[in-house]
Amino acid sequence: MFLFLFVIFVIANFVVLYAYFLWEVDRIKEVNQRTYPLTEYAEHEEAAAPLLKGEKGKSIDAAKKLIVDKYKSK
Repeated sequence: MFLFLFVIFVIANFVVLYAYFLWEVDRIKEVNQRTYPLTEYAEHEEAAAPLLKGEKGKSIDAAKKLIVDKYKSK
């Protein structure tokens, strides 16, 4: 009886871990789909308005990072 319950417990753990793995993969894909268009948008803005570059070495990369961080935090 104990061995049967142990086998069921081990199988349930693998099922839960696999479901968690699939959920994480889906979440990562969703984050990537949100951030890639933002990166392309920031690159487009750099091409459209080269004056976006700041005084102290702040470039469009800083703007990209701010945009991506803002949407990753949501």
